Amino acid sequence: MLDQIQQFVKKQHMFEKNDRVVVGVSGGADSMCLLNVLMRIGREYSLTLFVVHVNHQIRGAEADQEEEFVRRFCLEHGISVNCIKADVKAIAKDMGCSVEEAGRYVRYQAFEEECKQHNCHKIAIAHNMNDNAETVLFHLFRGSKAEGMSGIHAVSNKIVRPLLETKRSAIEEFMKEENIAYCTDSSNLSLDYTRNKIRNYVLPYVNEQINERSIEHIVSFAKEMEQVSVYLRKQTAQAFATIAKESDDCVELNLEGLKKQEKILQQSIMKMAIEKVSKKKKDIQEKHIQSALQLIWKQSGKSIALPYHIIVQRGYTTLIVKKSEGKEGKVFKDYKAIIPGTVFVPEMNCEYRFELLDNSEKVRIPKNCYTKWYDYDKIKDAVVIRTRQQGDFFQIHKDGGKKTVKSLLIDEKVPKENRDVIYLLASGHHILWLPQLRTSEAFLIDETTRRILSVTLVPLEKDGLNSYEKCWKG
Repeated sequence: MLDQIQQFVKKQHMFEKNDRVVVGVSGGADSMCLLNVLMRIGREYSLTLFVVHVNHQIRGAEADQEEEFVRRFCLEHGISVNCIKADVKAIAKDMGCSVEEAGRYVRYQAFEEECKQHNCHKIAIAHNMNDNAETVLFHLFRGSKAEGMSGIHAVSNKIVRPLLETKRSAIEEFMKEENIAYCTDSSNLSLDYTRNKIRNYVLPYVNEQINERSIEHIVSFAKEMEQVSVYLRKQTAQAFATIAKESDDCVELNLEGLKKQEKILQQSIMKMAIEKVSKKKKDIQEKHIQSALQLIWKQSGKSIALPYHIIVQRGYTTLIVKKSEGKEGKVFKDYKAIIPGTVFVPEMNCEYRFELLDNSEKVRIPKNCYTKWYDYDKIKDAVVIRTRQQGDFFQIHKDGGKKTVKSLLIDEKVPKENRDVIYLLASGHHILWLPQLRTSEAFLIDETTRRILSVTLVPLEKDGLNSYEKCWKG
């Protein structure tokens, strides 16, 4: 196995002489294998290793034991080690993402900071062949296209993955033969995570019942898809340059030029246009791209709304991708709640004041229409002040009945031209509050409530009726 890894490292040009390398080590079999491999092959390159271990503070004593295991191993072998504690669950809630995403963010931030501190050239990660196969299947099941099917890259900027062509079974056999100790993460057996279901059920079944080389075949497919993705990106960039006109927060696509492209290029060009305007890639789905392309065959003036306040509009000779604008041509921004704290929203000429209260004394819920209370522990995603997005909804009954924001605004006879400039208090696509119109039933205070999120909207105009309220009053 060592020879195979050495050949792979050389083929991918992962290291150079005297490289200083940050190594991510959890204490599990994969990362302890990586560390031991680098300790051995590192002599050829005169590598200097800096271990980083992140304790996610999710598994209590077990996580603390792993931290101590990694620290002790590094001290015994004279390797620099930095053990970091991070409340990943709290970070996930603050960021409005999954615990897995937050954990990855924290780890890579820690690796980058260690790089800066010690002037390191590379970051070594313990992804193996099984991880790569799991990633490909995970992206496939989520509906990813060619680019998402290319799997994990062996080298990505300063990040290197020496074990990427090594199967997990080979790693475990190596650890056993070499009598190298490691920790077993109990969360890897939990079915709370989609990846664990693929790891513990899907791949073993396919390997045993369909083809024992299924993992190698999935990874081989990923390599081919990477080549396809590179070619598609190249063709897209060339076509985009001939039919697109870019300006601030806007891309115009020539209709005749777009029509002449193959369907796969039309989709890729539209995706590129949306990403250039939104400055983001996440949450741009196939259904959004297809809806935008359908405007090719619509009459001039037709438009659709997409995530990140993107509007795609059919012009006479172009498809226009731009940021949605409210009155006076202003682009409406999102504002992240500061809990506790105050957030000024200039578009509304209002302040949102956020407080966290203890419900131990069973405090009385206020009747003020400008103040709302919510059970803070029921709110799973980050709280944001923003205008509406496709998919936004209210829970209108305690038993879980829902209503879209669009339907509510229609029922309340809010003028169509004003619906995109009204600010909401949101957690993901679940709307907590649309002031003076609706609040969600999902986060009500009850006898189990421990922490209360108090939200007060303070209009800054003297008469208490600001331009925001006038939008929905018509």
